[in-house]
Amino acid sequence: LIIGAAIVICNNTVITSKFGSWRHEEREERNQHCRLQLFAGYLEAAKTGDPVAQYNVGGFHAHGVVVERNPEEAVNWWLKSAASGYAPAQSELGECFSNGEGVTQDITAGLNWHRLAAAQGEAKSQIWLSKQYLDGGAVAIDKIEAYAYMTLAKRYAETSLRPSERWVVRSHSLLFSIDPTVTEETRTLG
Repeated sequence: LIIGAAIVICNNTVITSKFGSWRHEEREERNQHCRLQLFAGYLEAAKTGDPVAQYNVGGFHAHGVVVERNPEEAVNWWLKSAASGYAPAQSELGECFSNGEGVTQDITAGLNWHRLAAAQGEAKSQIWLSKQYLDGGAVAIDKIEAYAYMTLAKRYAETSLRPSERWVVRSHSLLFSIDPTVTEETRTLG
């Protein structure tokens, strides 16, 4: 009697496992179909000059979603979007030029793209600039500027609906609470 129950349990586990795997494959197939349709819609709108669609098409190419990963093509789409003044595209270009992803590395160009995006409230670029001023990467160390950019990013992230930005700002803000050279006086000057 006990042996029979063990066989039933084992067979039920196998059936459940196969059913779960079929459901997963089916779900992934539906998701891929949706991503293809989304890409086609963005591509159509991007060709008409929509900066948000151009930005999204660049993202598909950057991450290799439904198209082969192609950082150069991503940069081309982001350049079109950024030319329209779209801050997220400018921020992505800042990353690309800073890291040499899809373009020849050019820290100065990366810095300029990040500044354009940061001026429009793009928290990702504000955080990047804050880190540069804190560490002395692309610019000379200036803790007042670093704190000013982080404050801007924090203000934006507090009103943003993107939880990832809130987390990044909180983690980077910890740098200032640990750094003894950033005092209340330097904070108020920024």
